[in-house]
Amino acid sequence: MHDVATEEGSDDERHDLTCRWRNNVLTRSSQSTIEIELIWCFHKKWDICFNILNTGDGLQGIRLVDGSSGSSGRVEVFIDGEWKAVYGDGWNMENAVVVCRQLGYQNATSSSKERYYDRGPGYVWMVNVQCTGYETSLTECNQRPLYGNIYIYFNYQSIYYYTAWIVCEGRGMQGIRLTNGTTGPSSLVEILYDNQWGTVCGDDEWDLDDAIVVCHQLGYHNETKSYKIASIQGPEFVSMNNVQCHGNETSVSSCKHERFQKGNCPMENKAGVTCEGDGLQGIRLADGLSNSSGRVELFINGRWGTMCDTSYPRHWRLGNGNVVCRQLGYKVALAAPIRAFFGKGSGLIFGKDVQCTGDETSISQCSHLSADNCDHWEDVGVVCRGKNRPLKVGKAYIYKI
Repeated sequence: MHDVATEEGSDDERHDLTCRWRNNVLTRSSQSTIEIELIWCFHKKWDICFNILNTGDGLQGIRLVDGSSGSSGRVEVFIDGEWKAVYGDGWNMENAVVVCRQLGYQNATSSSKERYYDRGPGYVWMVNVQCTGYETSLTECNQRPLYGNIYIYFNYQSIYYYTAWIVCEGRGMQGIRLTNGTTGPSSLVEILYDNQWGTVCGDDEWDLDDAIVVCHQLGYHNETKSYKIASIQGPEFVSMNNVQCHGNETSVSSCKHERFQKGNCPMENKAGVTCEGDGLQGIRLADGLSNSSGRVELFINGRWGTMCDTSYPRHWRLGNGNVVCRQLGYKVALAAPIRAFFGKGSGLIFGKDVQCTGDETSISQCSHLSADNCDHWEDVGVVCRGKNRPLKVGKAYIYKI
């Protein structure tokens, strides 16, 4: 134990301030964890210690625990072989957004601190985390006080303390279609989430406004009806419930809704719609690098197919991509690749040389030619800007897709 003098504080405070070194081994290798631990014990009557630990490569893991679902709970980080909570005071929405994105969710809907009863001095936590909301990892956020790549923790010897809690939004919608064994416009609504097709629970909230958004999203713009289907067909998985649209949204994913987590949706309560007029029955992105990118595929007359571009100069541009991305609930397209960038599709090719102004609400409103002399090696795709915020690097913005 070594006494340490400081520039601040009274003589009594300096007398009570002590510093202890343990594991006094320091390495500069960026590949190894720096094995140095310094404990600052401030004024003894506070019964509080700072534990400064340099983890070298950063956090080894991050998770949510004790929440009502997998997308909510207390934030814990894995450091030095242990799961440790994150201190709740000063925890804000920007921090929550970063954690949710780091866990693969699109956004955060809630950030709070909750009282947690102490389970021992080994349960330490990050202090004063300050994110801007644009970081891709909690390790990129500032902490106060901060010494380079050194994380600061509290060890409270108290009965309880506050920890950070968050609620994350579900991952992005990848596709929508109407099914139930028919080829017409009246059918069961199915949503593609996380590469899995699921139905919509037609609870008390399912009404005409919801149906209007679904039909418009698929390119139907005439009379619309909503109803509930008693269906034994289709997937057992339920993608969403409590859908509440105003009727003017461009995508059902933009409406207030809940990801279906617990309980059962009765068979007779599956959401259905009746859409009138010509239009798509479904649209999705396939074989992409993420939910927000992939080959554009359309569902027409009960079959999935692609679109191609054979023109020179090409007609498939960002304007087309913007329409597709908005139709799927994203804000904008970052790229509109051609020549089967995401791999060749199979089956039908529904159209070629699609031309959109960029203002359409559905790809079905854009002009196109029949798919004569078109091959799947000319299939088109899009890369949509995910619903997460961009990372600012200098004057540039980097979007995580």
